[in-house]
This record gives sequence, C-alpha cells and structure tokens, in this order.
Amino acid sequence: MGFFKKLLGLTSKKKSKKEKEDELFFKEKKYEKTLDKHFELNSKIKENYKKRDNEKHYKKAINACKKQIEIAEEVMKAFKKKYIDDLKKSYILHKDEYTLEKYIEKEKKDHPFDPVSHRGYKQLSIIKHKNGEYEEVIKLCKKAKSQGWRGDWDKRIKRAEKKLNS
Repeated sequence: MGFFKKLLGLTSKKKSKKEKEDELFFKEKKYEKTLDKHFELNSKIKENYKKRDNEKHYKKAINACKKQIEIAEEVMKAFKKKYIDDLKKSYILHKDEYTLEKYIEKEKKDHPFDPVSHRGYKQLSIIKHKNGEYEEVIKLCKKAKSQGWRGDWDKRIKRAEKKLNS
C-alpha cells in the first residue's frame, strides 16, 4: 500500500531540503526555457522583418510573430513567476527587517510588476494594418492588452477603428 501512496504522491513524508531545492530548480528551468523561447522568437521577428522585401523573410517574420503570440500567456506567467522569484532572492538582504511575506508586499507596492512589450503582437498588428486587415489589428491589440503586455494598444485600436469607419 505504501508503494502506491508514494507513487501517487500521497505520503505524508515531508520533503527534504534537497528535494525542495531540486523541485525549485526544475520549476525555474521551465520558466527560463519559456522566456528563452520568447526571446529567441523576438530575435527571429526582428531579423526577418528587417529583410521583409524578400518574401521568404517576410513570411518567416509573420510565422515567428504567430508563434510568439501562441505562447504569450505562458510567457506572461513566466515573467510574473520570475518577478516573484527575484523578490524572494533579494529578500536575503532584508531578512532582518521583514518577514518574507511583508517584504514581498512592500516591494510589490514600491516596485510593481512592469511587463515588457510584445514584439509579436506589435509587429503582426503593424503588418495587418499595412495590409488593410483592420479587424485583425483590433483583435490582436485587444488580446495583447488583456494579457497585460506593455504597448500603445488603445492608440492602435483607435487607428484601426478609424480606418474601418472611413
């Protein structure tokens, strides 16, 4: 019976410090891989869009935008996780002054999470706008805004709505 409980993770045995460190390491690696993929696609978009006069590079830029958008929600979660983990790491310097919870609360107030911009959403909305696909621009910008990405999404939405109504 103990074997099946252990297999299913139902044992009441507390995890050792080493097991907790290993678990944290693999969680960190997972979000680092997600962020690495995001930045890799960011570079592909930038490099291929520079060469957009060549149809092959133009299509590669669009595909990289779409791939980056596909993982956008997971990437935002990874950025938020990294933000909290970074706060926990910086807590070591302040552990004599605060509890971990109070320190994180204070830092969130003093230095709130500030998301980065999202090249995939921005670049694809530019491409769609140039192609006259204003409804797509609006959808993309609303989605980027709802996910919390930094950007001038409202301005882009208004510009596309103006084009739709003219």
